[in-house]
Amino acid sequence: MIRKMLLTSAAVVMMLALNAAAKAAPVTLVQGQSVTYTFTSTQFPGTTATATYTLQGNQLQLSVTNTSTDNTRIKGIGINTTPNLSITNTTFSSGLANFAYSSGGGGLGNMEAIASSAGNKTLNQGQTGTAIFTLSSAPASLTIDSVVIHFISLPNGDSEKVGGNPGTQPVPEPATMLLLGTGLAGVAAKVRRRRKSA
Repeated sequence: MIRKMLLTSAAVVMMLALNAAAKAAPVTLVQGQSVTYTFTSTQFPGTTATATYTLQGNQLQLSVTNTSTDNTRIKGIGINTTPNLSITNTTFSSGLANFAYSSGGGGLGNMEAIASSAGNKTLNQGQTGTAIFTLSSAPASLTIDSVVIHFISLPNGDSEKVGGNPGTQPVPEPATMLLLGTGLAGVAAKVRRRRKSA
């Protein structure tokens, strides 16, 4: 009976963990970690992108790729973080060279990278661009609450703001995994002792 209860508890914990991942819950980065988000239009499956954020010292680094197959372009990308970040400098390169930093207002988040409104200065299909946001301090950790990308020139001529899913979550710290393993081993040992005494 105890074995059944233990297995049931383990199954419930696994289901809760999988359910939390499916909802794209906030992701916490510590120094040196990265998280990659994927974006797919709700209307057009060929409209896609990826964005990787890395926390390194006092910099939040972004690499975004327009992986669309239908000539859709990217006009902007934004992020909501906890805490809100204080940016002292930004550097954009490659496909994001004509982008600029904005502290919100475009509906993408509290920290946005927006393409210049003059001409075709967007991130086009197949292009990758990078941005480095220099922070006023080097936080020990940073929680990414949400990431939104703005696709334009969709096949129907419209635009769409799409939320990202963290497809590649940061790897848990070894100490956390060790603690979880030790706890499970302790539960198993207690069950064994009760069986022997019974």
